[in-house]
Amino acid sequence: MATIYKRGKYYWVSYKDRNGRRIQESTKLGDKAAAVCIKKHYDAVEKSYCLVGTPLQQAIRLSDWFNEYIQLREHRRAKKTIANDKLAYNSLLKYLNGDKYLNEIKENDIDQWYNELLKEKAVATANCFLRHINTLFNQAVKKKYIHQSPCHNIDKARETINKVRALSEAEVQILLACMPPVWQNLVKVALYTGARAGEICKFKKKDVDLKQQTITIASSPTNPTKSKKFRVVPFPRASMDFFRQIMKLHRKEFLLLNNKNSPWLVDWISHGFTKFSQKSGVKCTFHDLRRTYGAWLIMNGADLVTVQENLGHSDITVTRNHYIHLIMDHKKKQVDKLPVI
Repeated sequence: MATIYKRGKYYWVSYKDRNGRRIQESTKLGDKAAAVCIKKHYDAVEKSYCLVGTPLQQAIRLSDWFNEYIQLREHRRAKKTIANDKLAYNSLLKYLNGDKYLNEIKENDIDQWYNELLKEKAVATANCFLRHINTLFNQAVKKKYIHQSPCHNIDKARETINKVRALSEAEVQILLACMPPVWQNLVKVALYTGARAGEICKFKKKDVDLKQQTITIASSPTNPTKSKKFRVVPFPRASMDFFRQIMKLHRKEFLLLNNKNSPWLVDWISHGFTKFSQKSGVKCTFHDLRRTYGAWLIMNGADLVTVQENLGHSDITVTRNHYIHLIMDHKKKQVDKLPVI
């Protein structure tokens, strides 16, 4: 809090600036009542800077902090995470209509920005942006640039959980029928392992253990998986001959190669698969193959923990939310088996 005291014929005011430094200034006023008004002004200033408690570091602008923040994260987070960091930051910066000091960005600013996002984008996208901005400000709190995140009281909108698109066996056969062999191999690996496109691109022959009937989905500093963890996924006995065959197709270290005899890239898979989907009349994305794998496991009686571990979900809640409708269908079928009493 600011204080006033008399020195000579004038009252002086002592207050803290935004960096926590004590400042003393003459009010050039001899009237105490007028000096008290000055004191109240500086009390409000101190409150706006949130300077009660641990002294803050020097005030920093949003752009400067974001650059520092990204340098700290770029080697610790996936490229997609960093890309979303930048998208969320650019969206907020545009809404603020220019750069601001961190301690000048208030809860109301974030609330109004988030409301604008909900008007322009899907709820999931708006919530994603809010999470990234919240993390940005939480890290600023840890660095003592601000005392409290302006996002801490912002309530996220509820997201609609859509049903998983799971292909039937007949749809898979229709899809495969319009594909060349290299694409058929790619699709089969996806359906046998439930791996993400980015993970499949990195599969190497050494990752396949035919004796144990497993494939290791590894993570490395240069080629991290989404969760930055490795997992060992068993593949079905019926796929053993398939894996033996594709491991003999070429001498390179990668398990799968495209029609140019080069390792697959995610963008190639995404664009190419869309064309085959349209050609076959089976509307789906490549990621739907991963969802199909999870759905097939559940429909064949697998428990949620098995599905979570095989898919590499960080939290079982993610698995449950994706497959809740299939779980309920499976439960109903099991209940229907109970005898008449």
